[in-house]
Amino acid sequence: MRVIVRLFTRGRNFSAVHYNMDKVNQGDAKLLTYKNFGIVHAICKPSASDFKSYLEAVTALNYRSRCNQFHAVLSLKGKSDSLQSFEEFAICWLKEMGYEKQPYLIFAHFDTSNTHLHIVSTNVTLNGSKISDSFDRPRAMSAVHKVLGIDPQHEFRKEIGPLFSYRYANIDEFRMLLNGKGYRNYTANGVFNIAKYGKILLRVSAEKINNIIANHHLDDQRVQYIREVINNHLTRVDNTPEPHYQLFTNSYSKRVCGFSSELSRYLLHHHQLEIHYLFNDLDITGFVAIDHNQRVVVNGSVLMDLQRLISPLPQSYHSSKTIRR
Repeated sequence: MRVIVRLFTRGRNFSAVHYNMDKVNQGDAKLLTYKNFGIVHAICKPSASDFKSYLEAVTALNYRSRCNQFHAVLSLKGKSDSLQSFEEFAICWLKEMGYEKQPYLIFAHFDTSNTHLHIVSTNVTLNGSKISDSFDRPRAMSAVHKVLGIDPQHEFRKEIGPLFSYRYANIDEFRMLLNGKGYRNYTANGVFNIAKYGKILLRVSAEKINNIIANHHLDDQRVQYIREVINNHLTRVDNTPEPHYQLFTNSYSKRVCGFSSELSRYLLHHHQLEIHYLFNDLDITGFVAIDHNQRVVVNGSVLMDLQRLISPLPQSYHSSKTIRR
């Protein structure tokens, strides 16, 4: 299970209660559970106003506090087969965040391609104190890792260690592989930083990284082999690139986050050869071939003209030469 956490800016009026209940009424969400709402539990079908009034009564116990709404979203990639298990995860996550005894609501939303839960609560406790919001975002991811049993450093060493043995033409290709694994990277004051989950996992001299890359040299024979593999299947498998979109929670807007094709999926599955399309908005501007067998990264311009790779061939040409998959 891979969980993404988003924490919204704290609000004053518990607008997230009405937002989520409106989604329920529209059929785009479901109230999975609500806990620790005292007398509200005696009401047969509590309304948004019932929940909001109780939360406001709790926050009034701390007259100095102003922004008391806690609103978080937990997201999974794709559709989850078990909302119950995701709900149980959310309850465990709330416990790690210190909200186990707080009044909270958990909603499941169905308005995007990714299953996601909205959690609404307050950071004011029944004794009038406040739950600390210091380093809330890193703490939120740490809580996710603890519930899932993930060790970010172990995961980092397992995923990133092999990437240092790949052969690249430049540091941008190394960055591309890091991005593909979900790691943010940047250079500051001569130091190359690799980060994920809101934490910097590795700091290394940018000069050292450049020296490692400079010592890598491409094998002309391997480049020719990669070119032949792509050419052999280019006329037998559909090469039309298809965009993939990232949908935004709380919105129906989306943006392109990548491309793939039947050809790229076939090459990766059968030859461990990954085609990474470079793009600007909806325009593909280039490509990189990643040979995972020999750990070689090759700029597509060395292999073939971009238009040859992505331009659709006549359907009759594909149908007469389609390979059995």
